[in-house]
Amino acid sequence: MDHDAYALRNLNRQPLCYDALGKGKAETLAAKIERISNGRVASCALVGKAGSEDEISKDEARFDATWFAGQTYDLIFGCVDNHAGRIFLNDTAIALGQTYIDTGSSKDAARVSVYVPGRTACLDCATLIKNRLAATEQTLQERGVVQQGVVNRRGCAYQEGAVVMSNQIAAGLAGAKAFAIFHGQDVPTNTWYYAASPSRF
Repeated sequence: MDHDAYALRNLNRQPLCYDALGKGKAETLAAKIERISNGRVASCALVGKAGSEDEISKDEARFDATWFAGQTYDLIFGCVDNHAGRIFLNDTAIALGQTYIDTGSSKDAARVSVYVPGRTACLDCATLIKNRLAATEQTLQERGVVQQGVVNRRGCAYQEGAVVMSNQIAAGLAGAKAFAIFHGQDVPTNTWYYAASPSRF
């Protein structure tokens, strides 16, 4: 699911889509997933945003909690670049009793959080993301970047190549977590990678 098309700045962070400049992100990635898996993985492109009515304007395609409740899937991967999107997916996963794997990265770190109902803490319990969103919103309002009461869905702060390796590490960890979950293995709620740490993890 994505509402956007590939721009030049995206291609260094998303190497699978090197040939997709100007093409829709959701459609391109869905087709590549099916091709790479030789048709063993069903992938459906959804062009729009996940969120509630008060978060997304009426003229944009919106996939809300009601839409998610009517679907059948094995887990939710959250690869969004904003706290509001993460919170929505986390709350939806809790409401549906659905496994949720969330990824995040910065120029020197990567994080993967796993919510398995009844087995691990949810994203907010593990990372206090709702508190961080509130603090970020207050700072942005004080700086005049956003208006009070407007949900911030600003995207990636790192437009250049700084997050390429961190993105790859987060994606690899998320894939490994999904594999472990599908094979009945226990997974930790949070896994962090820090480039500056001697142990890295």
